[in-house]
Amino acid sequence: MKRFLFNILLLCSVFYAPWWLAVLVAFGGAFFCSLFYEVIAFGLLFDLLYGAQSLAIGGIAGTVTAVAIYLIAGYVKKIVR
Repeated sequence: MKRFLFNILLLCSVFYAPWWLAVLVAFGGAFFCSLFYEVIAFGLLFDLLYGAQSLAIGGIAGTVTAVAIYLIAGYVKKIVR
């Protein structure tokens, strides 16, 4: 149930909230849910909706950020627990 709520909250934050709030929700989901791979899918969705080709990494900032969130949250979970 917790995973479902984080997915709904993350989907709403990608569409309606500022980018920094979506990042915080994604980190919270990756931290509190085990193996929260959906964060990468939402990073892809964010790139499809808002990806700017003028950036140096070619419009994949959301995906790169989502992978970084997933890895950092996994590392922090290992340290804390």
